Amino acid sequence: MDIDRSNDRKRFGITRIGMALPQACVGCYYVCFAENPTSRLFDPTIPERLHKMQEGADPLVPTPRFPQQHPGAA
Repeated sequence: MDIDRSNDRKRFGITRIGMALPQACVGCYYVCFAENPTSRLFDPTIPERLHKMQEGADPLVPTPRFPQQHPGAA
């Protein structure tokens, strides 16, 4: 049983390390966009998403952490 827990911790650590670079890249993209949103290097993805959020038309995508909420469910 202790071996299983040890392997789980190793996999968790490897996953955390593996996700560090993609998360850093996304963070860098947002920082660069915030500094100069009119740069020709950016496509319209962020402004379109902000516009959808302001209209209330932003699609909610269920995730394991935040399961889809059904109206009327208690």
